[in-house]
Amino acid sequence: MLRKLILFLIDIGLTLFSGIVSLFMRFGFDFEEMGKYDESVIIYTLISSIVYILNGNYRIVWEYASPRDMLFLVRGSIISYLVNVTFFYFYRGSILPRSVGFSTFLGSLILLLLSRITWQWISNLRKGKAGEKR
Repeated sequence: MLRKLILFLIDIGLTLFSGIVSLFMRFGFDFEEMGKYDESVIIYTLISSIVYILNGNYRIVWEYASPRDMLFLVRGSIISYLVNVTFFYFYRGSILPRSVGFSTFLGSLILLLLSRITWQWISNLRKGKAGEKR
């Protein structure tokens, strides 16, 4: 249970980090302009975290995951992006620029996949030498 919680917190952190980097890519260091959209990035992260849970990202034992299991992450990220686009389209109280939303989607997808690959690599190192045949 603790591993799943840690993995969930890592996913939230990576998605939030991706959103912040997307804001920097879009607005540079114009903090006044970025401040208008920081709430939207937090909303994006919250919606994504709910979608990650509903997608079943934390039912998989990632130490033994196959490339097919990585498709759960891809599916969850795509669904998360589509839900966020729909949410920001209908809810006019908060605005997220399309470029920031798409950059957040791509960044979080890449970071989530890399985190799982790193998780597997580290757990394989703990069990024995990497690349060693068993």
